[in-house]
Amino acid sequence: MEFSCSACGKVSHRKQSALAKVSRPTCSRECYWSIKPKEHNATCPVCVKTFRNTPSQPRQCCSRRCAADLEISQRVQLECPVCEKRFARPACWVISETPCCSRMCRGVFGRKPGNTDSTRVCRVCAKLKPISDFVKSRGEIGGRGYLCKPCGIRSNRQYRAQKSADPSYRDHRNETHRKWRLRNIEHSREWHREHRHTNRYKYRHSTTAYFARRRGAAVCDLTLAQWLEIQAEFDGRCTYCLEYPERLEMDHVIPLSRGGNHTADNIVPACRSCNSSKGNKLLSEWAEHLRAIREAKASAA
Repeated sequence: MEFSCSACGKVSHRKQSALAKVSRPTCSRECYWSIKPKEHNATCPVCVKTFRNTPSQPRQCCSRRCAADLEISQRVQLECPVCEKRFARPACWVISETPCCSRMCRGVFGRKPGNTDSTRVCRVCAKLKPISDFVKSRGEIGGRGYLCKPCGIRSNRQYRAQKSADPSYRDHRNETHRKWRLRNIEHSREWHREHRHTNRYKYRHSTTAYFARRRGAAVCDLTLAQWLEIQAEFDGRCTYCLEYPERLEMDHVIPLSRGGNHTADNIVPACRSCNSSKGNKLLSEWAEHLRAIREAKASAA
């Protein structure tokens, strides 16, 4: 394969596999040494040892150990203006006018007007508020950050929304959670079991709303608080047989299969027997059976 020499420009022939291994091909050894970077001798400032150095990748020391010793020797000893603690910083760092040893000392030294032990100025809304109204942060003074709680919540929501929109981050988060559950499968099962038992009414309510949507409910806005108010309004009784069952169920006055909605004005409490007997009938269609139930209850009493 023909190529042009990088040193003299002469056209020569060489195998394609050999040309692929070099970035600047040459026709002869003289041309190769003419373009190769020249090495020169340098002296290490730490161990005073002579070593070979190249202009393309210059080194200040002969080894990493000597470079670390040189960096330590060039550190500047400073004194913190807050806690009066002695600390060292590399000379290559830009030293500010008020160097401090830690983040907490920088916060104390650089307080803005209005920042005291009991009050603080929010960095977003610029309002002076009590320090208890700020988000928690272990690294700041008093364990509180410089964002008030409303601004902190808004900032966290924006960050989560931005991250959730990224498919790669979402996949990484799901994969991390999956690996954690596999490592702690017994702990995860126990936590979910206990959480379901503690919040069983919320789970039951969300399951009912899910099946209502599947059955074709156009509006499904019943909340758990509204359902508890409905039960209290009927004094814990069944709407139809007026008994006190152990557990009340939701009965839709207009069934979902006939265009009813899963809303507070279409739901009444009922026992399991009455709810199953009514089924998907309207009250006008189920009136005779309801009258028979109440007469049987009255005769038994």
